[in-house]
Amino acid sequence: MLWVQIGLCLNMSCSNFLEGNLENQIDFLQKIFKEHFPRIPFPSQVREQDLVSILGYLVRHLDPLMSLSKQVSAMQNEQLEEIRKLLQTAYVSGHGIELESASQGHACISSEERNEAKSRGADLLFGELIVEGVDRALDVLHLCAADAKVFCDLGMGLGKFAMQAFFQFPNIEKAIGIEMARSRFKLGVDALRRLAQDLPDEFTLEINDEDSVILWDRKGRSLEFRCGDLFDCTDGVEQADVLICETHFSSEIMSKLISFLEKMKPSSRVLTFENLSNHVKETPLQFEQLAVNVEWEDRFPTTWNKTGHHFFLWKKK
Repeated sequence: MLWVQIGLCLNMSCSNFLEGNLENQIDFLQKIFKEHFPRIPFPSQVREQDLVSILGYLVRHLDPLMSLSKQVSAMQNEQLEEIRKLLQTAYVSGHGIELESASQGHACISSEERNEAKSRGADLLFGELIVEGVDRALDVLHLCAADAKVFCDLGMGLGKFAMQAFFQFPNIEKAIGIEMARSRFKLGVDALRRLAQDLPDEFTLEINDEDSVILWDRKGRSLEFRCGDLFDCTDGVEQADVLICETHFSSEIMSKLISFLEKMKPSSRVLTFENLSNHVKETPLQFEQLAVNVEWEDRFPTTWNKTGHHFFLWKKK
């Protein structure tokens, strides 16, 4: 646990120390000393028994970093609570936003909508990342939403992921969510309408037509919910710095989806439910999986698995 804490404080991986041999462990320690204790010469000869003394030194001198890490964690928790309150206001939740939105997302779907989705090779099974899961997915080690100006969610469900990204990252100037099931889209629109009604000094609502509603904030930032086929959201895909596609598709539709996603800008980041590399047959995949996401232990809390589900995170080449 100590090395996990040190790795988090220093924004470094501690896997080399935990799993490597003595040489790898020494290399890891040298990196820490070089970056954080440059005036202290690292021993030229280090034996395995010397590691205890070196660790003891780090424990004593990294206390300020540990305290800083705790302060940052406390600030992040406060921010997430504020976001949770806004989401609860939008989605009228009194018992936990994840529980109620998951129930709504299941219950609202009609048999006609299910049949239409099936005919398109889509699946309307509903589940979503909870607040902590979205926070982890968008952090600097994963999708790095702090660098994004445009966010897009293909198959947004009730729109909660897009809304949290919009609230949590003021650098996002435009967020777009599109949903095929009109019943879910309507619940998302109701959430936008409540925000505009309850916080009129913060937000205004623009209704373009029955398929597009935009929430504007005071700084001119926009959160738009659309009803339609995600393959019609070409502008969102082409402009997005961060894109979410948390939806399960048939193998036939996955090939079409990959071709569609290839319209994205170089270096843009993507979260998908499916492993894209399993659906490429002839041409090379134009996305590389993020290194931090390769291991299955990289998980994100969801409504169906609080300990976390492994989604696939990519960077456009």
